[in-house]
Amino acid sequence: IVRILSEGEYIGEHFLQSEQKFVTCSEHCELCTSGEKGQNKVLFYVLDRKDGKVKLAKMPWSIFSQLGQLQESSEYSFETIPPYDVIITKSGQGLKTEYKLLAGRNEAPINEEQMQEFINLKPLKLIVEKMQSDFNE
Repeated sequence: IVRILSEGEYIGEHFLQSEQKFVTCSEHCELCTSGEKGQNKVLFYVLDRKDGKVKLAKMPWSIFSQLGQLQESSEYSFETIPPYDVIITKSGQGLKTEYKLLAGRNEAPINEEQMQEFINLKPLKLIVEKMQSDFNE
């Protein structure tokens, strides 16, 4: 269960089998231009309700898409960031992994300490730029 605190920042990723790690696409990604299919992900800052910490979360595109469906629904609509917690579940493994997002019932406010922690974090755009430059070095 998390509370999304920021708008999402899109990234594309490739999994490098040889190094067993993900790398972030840049504007002129050599892997993309060579035809290798990447994965679409979205970065968010979230409040993890389990431990009360603000964290950077990398979510699959399917979660972002489901969030968009909630945003457009008559019962759970919101402008840019949902004012309620969301419940994310994962089932399966590997290529058969599925993620589901549900609206939570908790609309509890974020406390001042957590909000200050969020405000002091780097903008997501800078994090994405760093991730992209790490791959291109």
